[in-house]
Amino acid sequence: MQTLMWADIVCVCVSTVSGVDSSQEVSARPGQNVTLSCQYNVESNGVLSVCWNRGPIPRFGCSEQLIATDRERVKEETRASGRYQLLGHLDGGDVSLTIVNVTAEDAGQYGCRVDVPGWFNDQKHHFVLSLETVPRTTSVAAVNAWSTCLLSLPVGHMTSAVFTSSVISVKEEVSHRNRNGTSGTDAVANTPLSVCVCVCVCVQVRLTTSIVVSVLCVVLVIAASVLVVVFGEFKKVHVFDSRLRSGQRWLSG
Repeated sequence: MQTLMWADIVCVCVSTVSGVDSSQEVSARPGQNVTLSCQYNVESNGVLSVCWNRGPIPRFGCSEQLIATDRERVKEETRASGRYQLLGHLDGGDVSLTIVNVTAEDAGQYGCRVDVPGWFNDQKHHFVLSLETVPRTTSVAAVNAWSTCLLSLPVGHMTSAVFTSSVISVKEEVSHRNRNGTSGTDAVANTPLSVCVCVCVCVQVRLTTSIVVSVLCVVLVIAASVLVVVFGEFKKVHVFDSRLRSGQRWLSG
């Protein structure tokens, strides 16, 4: 009697290692559809029931079940979300899980359990899903010739671009005395004397260089504006002096 009991125990221990256990790493980008491939041979045991688990497969069943099949059909009541799909041919042993529109929360471990008849014969396929990080892009664009660049830059860099225009008009007024003794004022057309433009091209530079370039642009605009004003005042004096001399010659004549 003791010999038979020992034989039974040996048979059970041998059967525990007859199942299949595999592991695979899968990567995807956020927003993609990713498929975790799980298949079995239907010629050996026919069409079998399968369950997908979130996390390691427990000793029995699927404790955190995502979706399961009853042989050739999906058990809709077990579907945890519409994002979990079994798109393969279930009657052909393809029970691969497709996760639609993956997000960062989907990263982690998954398990496919194929319910093979017999003790400890179930096939266990584990997957580790990781999400790739999408690199940030750098874009620089000017809206038009008179606007500041739009910035979308990584940390530690900065693009500086200043498009500044300054148009200064000087209204020239010359006082004179008419022949009848009355005084008058002649106004010259309000015409732009000069156009001062400072353009700093959009380039990706380091922060310190960007600040220096921006300051230089501002200084150039101010300096050019001052020169235009001075030139305008000089022109007013010149016109006034010319009119005054002309009036003196007319009176003396």
